[in-house]
Amino acid sequence: MSARVPTADPHGTGVQQHVLAAVASAPTAHGDYAVHVGVTHLLSGARTDELRHEVPEAVVVTEGALEMWLDGVRSEIRAGEHLVIPARAWHRFANATGSGASMVFAFGGDPAPVTQRREPEPLTAGELR
Repeated sequence: MSARVPTADPHGTGVQQHVLAAVASAPTAHGDYAVHVGVTHLLSGARTDELRHEVPEAVVVTEGALEMWLDGVRSEIRAGEHLVIPARAWHRFANATGSGASMVFAFGGDPAPVTQRREPEPLTAGELR
């Protein structure tokens, strides 16, 4: 599977996520999954839901640039850069550029029990809409 940003948007959201690996192993504190790895593609103008996990999450931007909010603090991350999002930190990403962007993410455990979602904070002046 390519980590390139697709040109079509079959879901109409501008965000596409694909699971690359959900490796089962001996039971862990977070279920029967040792690791969950995926890729997220964001078309121009798209943004992800705001969420957090009970475990740390590693993120690598593979294409383009993304705005990132980590516990409400905005920063930018570009292709080739990476970070580890601390456990329980609220986070979301947005693509405010004119071209697509992609990131690969990984965390331990089955995503259903370790992930929480919430309504994003209100937008501020100049923020992606």
